[in-house]
Amino acid sequence: MGSYRIEVRPAASEEFWDVPFPQRRLLNGRMVRLKNDPRPSEAEKIGDREDYRLSVGGWVMIYGVDDAREIVTVYGFRAGPPDASR
Repeated sequence: MGSYRIEVRPAASEEFWDVPFPQRRLLNGRMVRLKNDPRPSEAEKIGDREDYRLSVGGWVMIYGVDDAREIVTVYGFRAGPPDASR
């Protein structure tokens, strides 16, 4: 498996900048690690598509994986439940 390219949708980029700095830093680090491991064990698959939910620092990142093009597309960020800080 090669290194995946990370693409962030414009709406997700706007949401990202609304996240408080400490959590934004955690989310950014997690996005960078998705380049080499787009499906970490803690990611939860959403439905039948190649979309995933990943909890980071009390926030949830929603993203999709395209293996053929080796791209991870970040769709959005949402505040998660208080215990979603894996």
